Amino acid sequence: MRRLLAVILFPFLLSMADAHAAIYSYRDEQGRLYLTDNPPNNKYKIIAPTLKDREMPDSPGSHMSLCKTMGLLADDSLYASHINEASQIYGVDPYLIKAIIKVESDFDVNAISSKGARGLMQLMPATSEAVGCKNPYNPRSNIMGGVKYFSMMLKRFHGDSKLALAAYNAGPGNVDKYNGVPPFRETENYLKKVKHYYSTYTSEKSGNKNHAVAKLPSVDSDLTRRLSDAYRKYEENDILSAMEDYRDILKLYSGNTQALYNLACLLDLERCYEEAIDVYRAALKKDPFLDKALYNLAVVYERLGMHQEAMNTWRQYAGAAKDEEGIRMAEKYIKELAEYAGLN
Repeated sequence: MRRLLAVILFPFLLSMADAHAAIYSYRDEQGRLYLTDNPPNNKYKIIAPTLKDREMPDSPGSHMSLCKTMGLLADDSLYASHINEASQIYGVDPYLIKAIIKVESDFDVNAISSKGARGLMQLMPATSEAVGCKNPYNPRSNIMGGVKYFSMMLKRFHGDSKLALAAYNAGPGNVDKYNGVPPFRETENYLKKVKHYYSTYTSEKSGNKNHAVAKLPSVDSDLTRRLSDAYRKYEENDILSAMEDYRDILKLYSGNTQALYNLACLLDLERCYEEAIDVYRAALKKDPFLDKALYNLAVVYERLGMHQEAMNTWRQYAGAAKDEEGIRMAEKYIKELAEYAGLN
């Protein structure tokens, strides 16, 4: 018996189908969309060569970072006081600290990498012990430990911030081994992204250009309160109210990446795919290295059978991925799409 399911039953297909099965779709004359892993005729069009995990959105308090998720972005202004404190103690530019945190964890205090790095600045257990960070999930402790370690790298490499960043990502031993930035794609992505976010954050600051003695602005703002309220409604599973709040935020702060990305996620969850695509793209126009948006957008394109768009987005994702595992994953998906859909 062939397995034909209307789109409203799509989640059950995802839970039952083989992990390596391809998924096909067909829309009948009444506009009903059917999905199957065993197409009965050539009217069915491949939409996904493999099933990809699509988790429900996570709260920053959950430990789901080893899975591909649609977790909403946290407010990147929440830890300004800790960043400023660490900046003063260790003499590190607060805007650079903020850029490192953005790239390392997207401001998720509970982030865990596949290699075991934890918290905002992604400290490995041995590094946490070396810098005296007893609780890597405590924002202040993690930031203090991460900035202390980065200041050690700056000292080791004679104030060369590029080499210090490379060492923070790939390890000082690899910087020594290659007598410079290691030729790792992950490290190349890392340096490119930190530079981008540092430039973004400093361009938002007017007035004093001496960032070594500057401080991040206070978090007590109308935007911060609105973002917190919208996120709280999402956590309470009031999705429609959260979406309305994010739309209201964008009327006042049209370029806010957090509001754009989070609204796109919620539209995606509600299967408003066409609008979700538009909002994901708007978020990526503001932040081209937003890997979560690139991942989700590529998956949406696949589901809609937009293979060329999906391949292009996976290529962008490979240039923004946090690690080699993510880069290889994107390359695998591009190859699969080319093989299944006959694209070059």
